[in-house]
Amino acid sequence: FKNNGLILTIFVKDINSQISPLMGDNQYYCIMEYTQNGKQHQEAAEVELIDRTAYKDKTAYSMILDYSGSMFGYNNQKMPVEYLQDGANAFINNFATNDWAEIIKFGSGYSQIIGYTNDKAKLRNALYSDSYERGGTQLLEAVQAGINNLSGLDKWYFKSIIAFSDGDTEDSYMQSDVVRNALNNSIPIFTIGL
Repeated sequence: FKNNGLILTIFVKDINSQISPLMGDNQYYCIMEYTQNGKQHQEAAEVELIDRTAYKDKTAYSMILDYSGSMFGYNNQKMPVEYLQDGANAFINNFATNDWAEIIKFGSGYSQIIGYTNDKAKLRNALYSDSYERGGTQLLEAVQAGINNLSGLDKWYFKSIIAFSDGDTEDSYMQSDVVRNALNNSIPIFTIGL
């Protein structure tokens, strides 16, 4: 739903990760809670869920993966980067046929390791390749690149950023530009903390 400039996209999928058609009444009352500038907010709105199977049949993810120095410290006999790879691999393994992804790894800079593909083997290979410590944490620069890449795809994709990271970014000065770019392109950003 869209309320006060915030867009929330809800996907309904079946057990096989296929988009399910909505059944019956598709009018819902939703309450969203969020924190902004340290203050708790609550927004309520009546929303309508729309069956996307009628017009969009692909999902595209830009997977933004943290390879900064802190990801290579040990935590319970396992490095955080290994948890990242385990989680990202599980995510890829659950892709449906029409799910596509790119992989961007970042540290002090970022690199697109593989462009958009729905080939799980190629994505897994890219996940485990070029897995070296990359210095600082320029998360937002990598997210901005992912948004730009997603915005170049055609309208038949549902698009989102999935960022795996263990901490703060060193390029917070980019925050308003990244948020504006994501909103202008209707691309949600999801983060997974490690």
